[in-house]
Amino acid sequence: MGKPLLSIVIPTRGDFKGYGCNQVLTLEGNIEFIIVHPPATEKFDSSDQRVKQIISPLRGEVFQRCMGIINTTGEYVITIDQDQAIHPRIEKIVGEYFSKYPDSWVFRSGSKNINASEASEKGISWCDADDISSLGVSSKEKDNYQLFREKKAMAQIPIAPLDKRRLDMRLLFFPFVERKDQHGLHIENANKKVWQGDRIRSAAKEIAKAFELFGSIKRVPFWCLDRLLGLWIQAQFFQKDIFIGHWSPIPFVTQITDDEQLKRHKRFYLEADILLIKKFPQYGYFWNLCFSQAAWIPVRAFRLIKKRLKNKLQSSK
Repeated sequence: MGKPLLSIVIPTRGDFKGYGCNQVLTLEGNIEFIIVHPPATEKFDSSDQRVKQIISPLRGEVFQRCMGIINTTGEYVITIDQDQAIHPRIEKIVGEYFSKYPDSWVFRSGSKNINASEASEKGISWCDADDISSLGVSSKEKDNYQLFREKKAMAQIPIAPLDKRRLDMRLLFFPFVERKDQHGLHIENANKKVWQGDRIRSAAKEIAKAFELFGSIKRVPFWCLDRLLGLWIQAQFFQKDIFIGHWSPIPFVTQITDDEQLKRHKRFYLEADILLIKKFPQYGYFWNLCFSQAAWIPVRAFRLIKKRLKNKLQSSK
């Protein structure tokens, strides 16, 4: 088949099953599937030569996803979770989009959620691929993003304003002070977006180097590669005030939700965010990310102690 047009990276949690997994592997076309399993996991049987399975030496979303990206060969790369589904004609959508916008770094999907039981019973309804491919562009100057809000056109994605953010010390001492710099159409997270392959592979390799503390000793965050990777790409290839891609109002990735997902707690990004400061200390944007996370450490510690004391009292009754 030659070089694949699109690589799809999926880190697993120790299994590979469910509607999302089955749906993704039915996609047709010049696609490469990189399935990254945690340690001590058996590979599943597959006769599809497009499927490549890797057993990661370390467990965790950060290491598994990073390893998967580095091993891709596709011209474009998208990373998803095993509980997400992709448009059946994603190859056509990606090919036509980047043919039309060859200088784009990234193509972002609109959002769509569906319950797991509903997905299994009824499947997922998708918009026609031509509807996505034929979208025009909405911008602030053209129509103040009105066509994008009406789901009639894509929105331009500006690069994250990394160089425009001054240090906000309030974020370090007051956990309930809201960050303002994340507002706008720029992106932080890398997941569920199609990236230009060479850029995302280069960023993943540099992140892997940043895991090194000294010598052969490494410290790998368990999760939160999503935001780390999206911002790392923009910092590594930073160009002031440019547009790096487009945001489709029509989804080509769907999140399959369940009751357990609704119960998950808010993740703590600080350990991953520190890697951004380590590599790019010149950007105040990254310092503010860390300040806003660090301020929550005492709050999270208090809540954890309170929860454990409550559980202990209940168990003693």
